[in-house]
Amino acid sequence: MAGTLRSALRTRLLNRLGITSASTMQSSTLNEAINAGISRALSDGVPGLSRRIVIGSTLGDLSASGTFDVLATNPFFTRNSGVQDFTGAQIVSGDIITFGDGSKRLVDYVDQDTDGKVNFGSPLGSALTGTTVTISRRSIFIPSTGPVFRVSDPDNTKSARIPSSGSHIMHDPDSAAFSPLQTCGDLSSVRSFVQGYDARGSETSYVGLYPCPTAATEALIIQSDFYAQLDEDTDAAFFPEPALDAIMERARFAYLAWTGENDPARLQVAQATVLDTADELSNTANPPQIFRR
Repeated sequence: MAGTLRSALRTRLLNRLGITSASTMQSSTLNEAINAGISRALSDGVPGLSRRIVIGSTLGDLSASGTFDVLATNPFFTRNSGVQDFTGAQIVSGDIITFGDGSKRLVDYVDQDTDGKVNFGSPLGSALTGTTVTISRRSIFIPSTGPVFRVSDPDNTKSARIPSSGSHIMHDPDSAAFSPLQTCGDLSSVRSFVQGYDARGSETSYVGLYPCPTAATEALIIQSDFYAQLDEDTDAAFFPEPALDAIMERARFAYLAWTGENDPARLQVAQATVLDTADELSNTANPPQIFRR
């Protein structure tokens, strides 16, 4: 499959806008509108775009080797003894830190230095010397930054959670506000998930489970694929025609907004066309629709 080149997409967008030829500046704006159209279609969860279906696993509790010091005025702990390096340990924001005295904090980020220093956001308030550390890892790393549509039990055995949805786990961005330090045994007790991106650490997208499983726990994850922006005219997009139609209409709407095409009727029609393409793709996935008297 050769895909559709950016140059071809730009020509199609020119045709939809009624522009016979484009200046260098207009071409740059059109290229950016195409990338915006792709991003907006992916974030909207438009049917027909690439999806990933993966099974991933949390890694369970990590009992850090050696001992660590915690200063009363600094929100991180440093190695006192041992050789533990937290870089690459799949520790991300929201994971639970338990110190030897029972104090608990949430991971803010892992500093990518030689020690993999862990920051927990706000000072503990009292110094700890030579304390042990356990980190409960709630996160499953996923291959894309695209929106996550579903997280569920891959064996479909936990239907008691939400009987009407089988093993579906609900998405709740506010999960940390209600059960940040709560742990559980396995996926049967997980009530919700959040999606995050480890921007200050591994630069990896992940799903965090709430409450936090203390043992390795598998989950099935369905998400929209991430699509790198088209930088060159020879770069190609690999989508079916109905999905390209949805992308083009979003690109057209973005272009009209950016260039000050503020005619209300024209913008309204453009917005209506964006919605029409969503219907087109939804109907494509349905059985043939037959009208009867």
